[in-house]
Amino acid sequence: DNRKLSTLEREVELTRQYLSLEQLRLGERLRVDWHVENMPGEALIPPLVLQPLVENAVYHGVEPSAEPGVIDINAYKSRDEVHLVLRNPYRRDGNHHSGNKMALANIRERLSLHFDAEAGLRTTITDNAYQVHIVMPYRTEAR
Repeated sequence: DNRKLSTLEREVELTRQYLSLEQLRLGERLRVDWHVENMPGEALIPPLVLQPLVENAVYHGVEPSAEPGVIDINAYKSRDEVHLVLRNPYRRDGNHHSGNKMALANIRERLSLHFDAEAGLRTTITDNAYQVHIVMPYRTEAR
């Protein structure tokens, strides 16, 4: 239910379950570096924010290449904000699936629904990485 918030801890667990299936399929080609030691697990966030980003990272960043790829996931609290930063391989040579940006649009919509202008999603592309940075207000009670 997109109208209800979920805890960051639940969203990370869902994402880990998804990645365990992808690990079976991709084996050594998929490596995930989790940086969640400073994660506020109790923080309330919109459901299905992290997992679709990771699914995109696998599909667009790791799957098209025969080389191993690293997905870097960082979740932390700074001041009164929750930050989710996801980075995956990116190749400017065109050796990646093109996307329709639907997952990003859906996530932006859910962020806006729950947090209005207090939340944001920014993407950055470098020569070898695609990064998504989500910032949300830190909340532990639904409003």
